[in-house]
Amino acid sequence: MPILLLLLLFLVACSDPDAGDRAATWVVGPDPVLEIGVMDGDPDRQFSQILAVLELDDGRIVVADGRAPDGALRLFSADGAFLDRTLPAGEGPREAQTVRWAGIVEGGIGVWDSGLRRLSVVDVDAEGFVWRESRPLALVHPEPQEPAPDTQLMLQFPPQLLGVLSDGSFVGLPQSIGGGRFGERTRFENAIYRWDADGTPMGEIRTVATAEVTVPDVTAGQSAPPSTPFPYRLAVRLHEDRILLGTDTRGFVIEILSPEGEVEETLDWEGGSRAVTPELQSAWLEEQEVEEATFPEVHAPFRSIRVAEDGHYWIGGEVLPGQAEFWHVLDPEGAYLGRVPSPGRFVAHRITGSEMLGVYTDDFDVQYVRRYPIQ
Repeated sequence: MPILLLLLLFLVACSDPDAGDRAATWVVGPDPVLEIGVMDGDPDRQFSQILAVLELDDGRIVVADGRAPDGALRLFSADGAFLDRTLPAGEGPREAQTVRWAGIVEGGIGVWDSGLRRLSVVDVDAEGFVWRESRPLALVHPEPQEPAPDTQLMLQFPPQLLGVLSDGSFVGLPQSIGGGRFGERTRFENAIYRWDADGTPMGEIRTVATAEVTVPDVTAGQSAPPSTPFPYRLAVRLHEDRILLGTDTRGFVIEILSPEGEVEETLDWEGGSRAVTPELQSAWLEEQEVEEATFPEVHAPFRSIRVAEDGHYWIGGEVLPGQAEFWHVLDPEGAYLGRVPSPGRFVAHRITGSEMLGVYTDDFDVQYVRRYPIQ
């Protein structure tokens, strides 16, 4: 009988031979023009686990925090002044227990609670947040799952909401179960599903490979997966009525899918070398403070997908130890424009033609909302 372990892990053009080293024409300013957050002090400006940063039409900013006991949603003015909060920790109708996703839903702000398996929606008026409703959204797997016969340890992955399409349907990964042998580097499969606005399953979109993990050896005292060198991961982004899926095993390739899972377009570019060199291996060992590890021959091609408001594709390059972070940029037709250096330790949530809004994490793992100019 295999052991069961619950893991809080989340599974989320034109080619040019010299394109991987070509610089695009944009420059992201080195200094933020807005910063919200403190290490100590005002609790209204302290963040723990920012899940989403949303900018309203009037410039106000909504921040969703998965570990904020006084309110999962906070509202700030365009210049960073605190205005309001809502959804405190709890199980009541206007509370939240385990927030895992937030985004625009039916003109309001939707917050998905994986613990209570429900979606809460609030509106934002001139005064602040206004409660609208909560409704069930369980993301249940329609089919029973069984691990492989030689499984030593069963791993349970919680459901993950990926986003909402323009027709109001939800897309996500249902709760899944995988398995493997102790110490084995494993990548599990799950199916991306679609649910209607009421949470009724609409069908499978695509079976995908999710997060790559190393199965913990519980016989050696490991209670959680150890660090996996240069893991592959699922990269997916919803944009209007399309699903952008990073097919990382094929290299620098992104498929653009219809809501039914049909491939409507493919972005394909030459992004440069992916070799896990001896220098990268040494840097990883030093960063993790371990003496040895088993390394893959190549690393994942990218880590995130964003679509700017002007239609350009911004693909976050893989974060490598000791190397500067950058974006691959493609134009709306899929032509590769080159690389744009990125501020370190920064994850963009919104990109326009003139700025990036997102989350910066400092050396002490303290998070800040930052806005950087694009020149």
